[in-house]
Amino acid sequence: MKSFTKKITSVTAAAVMALCSSNIGFSFGADTETKEKCTIHYDLSGDGVYIPDDEDGNPQTIEDDETDPNTSVFVTNVEPARDGYIFSCWSYDDIRAFTPGSAMQVYDDDVTLHPVWVDEEDDVFHKVIFRVEKDGVIDKDAEKIVPPQNMITGRYVVIPNYTFPIEGYKQRGWTDGVNEFDGDTKIVVRDEDIILRPNLKKIYMLRYSAGDVDGIIGTTSQEYENIETGSTNLQGADRFSRIGYEIESWHCVTDGKDYAPTANFIMPSSDVLMVPNWVPIRYVIVFRPGTGSKDNIKVPGYTGTEITVPECTVTKAGFTFGGWQLDDTVVQPGEQYTIKGTAPGLGIAFNAIWNAEGSDVTTTSTTTSATTTTVTSTTSANTTTTTVSDTTTTSETTSTTSTTSDTSTTTTSTTTGGTAKIVYGDSNCDGTVELADAILLMQAMANPDKYGTKGSDEKHLTDQGVINGDVDSSVVGITANDALMIQEFLLHKINTLDPAAKA
Repeated sequence: MKSFTKKITSVTAAAVMALCSSNIGFSFGADTETKEKCTIHYDLSGDGVYIPDDEDGNPQTIEDDETDPNTSVFVTNVEPARDGYIFSCWSYDDIRAFTPGSAMQVYDDDVTLHPVWVDEEDDVFHKVIFRVEKDGVIDKDAEKIVPPQNMITGRYVVIPNYTFPIEGYKQRGWTDGVNEFDGDTKIVVRDEDIILRPNLKKIYMLRYSAGDVDGIIGTTSQEYENIETGSTNLQGADRFSRIGYEIESWHCVTDGKDYAPTANFIMPSSDVLMVPNWVPIRYVIVFRPGTGSKDNIKVPGYTGTEITVPECTVTKAGFTFGGWQLDDTVVQPGEQYTIKGTAPGLGIAFNAIWNAEGSDVTTTSTTTSATTTTVTSTTSANTTTTTVSDTTTTSETTSTTSTTSDTSTTTTSTTTGGTAKIVYGDSNCDGTVELADAILLMQAMANPDKYGTKGSDEKHLTDQGVINGDVDSSVVGITANDALMIQEFLLHKINTLDPAAKA
């Protein structure tokens, strides 16, 4: 019968993690070139060693196994035999013990396991002592918690998980002064007493800072306790958020090296500071004529770079093209536009301005949602007012009159209708201001066909949601700034979302 040896997959890895920890701190060494496969060899060459039949009288075999480097395997559950001896466990170094069917970590070299035997006639016991001292004095009360164990040569003991805290330090298992053993590690008892002491590691701080840059959204620093020589995974690329930029890697100020997000990091015997290597985000700037998505013009570019504003490629009966507008910015074809970036998860889109033909036009633009643009204009010669609106999406009616004369321009606004209570920031109208409200606004701007006021998703932005979400008093209508202000409110960077209170 073949040996019970198999690789530990991602499904089973969690279940055996504690068992695998027995090898932490030990390395089999490495060749000058990375091995593609590692061999687990069972050495059965000792005098009188044989493999007995199973309980049903069937022959058994113990075969070598192959695995990928840096993986875990299950040790064979077939036990060899030897006259006059009792099989105890397997070991590759006569220190660490692996029982049949237990998990073993394989690093980057071949492993040879040999059987550990107990002499049937041996009656001499050896002590394994877990010594706890404070200021050089043995703590007898502590040693009652982890009492000594008496074992015959060849047997193994299990390292206890119990730890004894000391200020400024963290105990990571036990040590004999040379080897370090995590809790649940099995060690072989030889023909002498063994004294193990708490393996104390000093605690240091692993700090992260967003750096001296602008546009940071949310937290700017974090810190974590780590033990010296301990292994940890660095934070991911989403640890900090910055408008227009993303984290490419971490720069360790302490050692001057760069590390990939989530990379394994060995904590030195000092505090460590990590700062991001920020790189500009690549955007696809969308210019929307408002005549259908097929007419949209897309121009790629990175934060901080310039693009040339494109010509409008369509016409609209009864109107003339007046430029492209994003919030309070209006640009004309041929001009250079510097990409400023936007909050994470948001895109950048300009909407076309359409003016009624035959009028001397002063153009203002009011956006009531991601898909609604209202342009109001008047002639300089009379008081005739022309209003152009692609859609009407709010439960209130807003009228804006702009009058242009040779010497001055005046603007007045009135709002009427609508009796629903406004809960500023509550864009999803569930009665609570939360991160989901900012996300809905982002979704509505990025994908209006699905999340806009007439979107296909059942949780799309509503007319009342537009009113609630319009918290940026500097611009009428939903913009990226509204989503940003909701996030700042949740982070207590601002104390109100009511535009009137902020005015």
